[in-house]
Amino acid sequence: MRLIWPDTTVDESNLTQNISVLRKILGTQTEGTPYIVTVPGKGYRFVARVEAALEGSIAVLPIANLSSDPELDFFCDGLAEEIIDALAQVKGLRVIGRASSANVGLKGLDDSEIGNKLGVATLVEGSVRKSEGRLRIAVRLTRASTGFQLWSEHYDRELGDAFAIHDDIVAVIVAHVRKTILGPRTPSRLKRPTESREVYQLYLEARYQFAREFRHLERTVELLERALELEPDFAHGLALLGLALIDLCYLGLAPFEDTLPRAEDAVSRALELDDSLPGAHRALGIIRSTFYWDWPGAHRAIERARQLDPGAARVHLAYAIYCLAPVGRLEEAEREMRIAVDLDPLAPRCSRALAQVLFFSRQYDAAIGQLRHTLEFETDFPATRNLLATVYTAMGRPDDAIHERQIHLQRRGQPEQAEEMGRIYTSEGEEGVFRWLAKKQLLRLKAGKAHPYGLALLYAWLDEREPALEWLEEAFARKGSLTLWTKVHPWLDNLHGEHRFEALLDRLGVNPSQNPNQ
Repeated sequence: MRLIWPDTTVDESNLTQNISVLRKILGTQTEGTPYIVTVPGKGYRFVARVEAALEGSIAVLPIANLSSDPELDFFCDGLAEEIIDALAQVKGLRVIGRASSANVGLKGLDDSEIGNKLGVATLVEGSVRKSEGRLRIAVRLTRASTGFQLWSEHYDRELGDAFAIHDDIVAVIVAHVRKTILGPRTPSRLKRPTESREVYQLYLEARYQFAREFRHLERTVELLERALELEPDFAHGLALLGLALIDLCYLGLAPFEDTLPRAEDAVSRALELDDSLPGAHRALGIIRSTFYWDWPGAHRAIERARQLDPGAARVHLAYAIYCLAPVGRLEEAEREMRIAVDLDPLAPRCSRALAQVLFFSRQYDAAIGQLRHTLEFETDFPATRNLLATVYTAMGRPDDAIHERQIHLQRRGQPEQAEEMGRIYTSEGEEGVFRWLAKKQLLRLKAGKAHPYGLALLYAWLDEREPALEWLEEAFARKGSLTLWTKVHPWLDNLHGEHRFEALLDRLGVNPSQNPNQ
């Protein structure tokens, strides 16, 4: 009992009494067996199937394209996205996010295995086949634990009617999910994002590309700009464009000075056209936090997104990473991130963000474990390897940190750089590697391809406070990037108490006296 309750006094007689109370409350299962049994010499065991705890949970698996036409991939992916978005609006229903339900690691698993991995009781599955100018679509609702088919429907439509098919299928599925899983409820009205089939097709492809993260952001922007040329007041397209441009800014893949105003304009126009778009409010919150350090404004915007889309993992992520973590509310940020991971358990972005919060909280071992878990289903996103190396450095494990940095360089097609890093580490240690990285970072900065914050972190780790503060001040002058986490970043711990550093925190507005949300 000391292992389970290390900081609590637990009397065995009280434990027995409480188990007795639980047994009375639970009663017996339908077949007459108890929920809790006594294991002689060991304790107690809950023996009922845990599926009941998953009731009211659902995942929409990828809609299979059974034709050879790759253009149908966008239709199938868009249909799955529309179903997820619609189901997420159903009160009392837990809907797994798209990144997890579409994870390649689920291929080849049976329904029961998928249900266990995603933690859901029900699955939506479907397929699309094109034949002689017609679309044949099959969708079904399945009990994950048994594979039992709760409901199914087939559609046979003209190919040119694909636009209306989405509306019909989504409405029918939502109605059957409500009836089958939650019982009769008042249906909500589904709003079509546009009346133009061409614009909708571009939007579907843009969403498809955006879901693939950093590799396809520029393609996402290109598609959305084409859609907006056809329909300038396309609010959903403007909201997604704002989010894509923000990511380009944040990842340093586009010039900050040119890209941020475009993102702000897109988000502002989207909200003017439709104030009910959670993605637009989320984008506004990220802009207010990351680029303006306007914490009350960021909080209001993301809180509005949470009200509009409470079941979306991405909203909980935004609240944790852009509102709570920067001001030091790390316990709350961790809780929000665990909700996000629960809603989208195989989403690399969610898993990585949880690790980031654990790193800020100095829970280094937990952060390493979370990042290793992330790498099981996502291996080539640079931020994961970089964060892993950063945590290892904070832990005083230079061998592991350098190893991860070398893997990162190799994955980016820079094996020569990886080898050079290894040679420098052998001869000069981690300090030599950091000085080498600082020189390379300075060259990139002069070429307009880096942000001063990276140099500030490197010099802070080297405990060279003067250049660290100089580059940090330069980073604050430019705003953007990672400056919003200055208060909580472990590499900057040795600067706390420095007058110039505290002045920067005052500018950031993250001291308790400045931030009413802290």
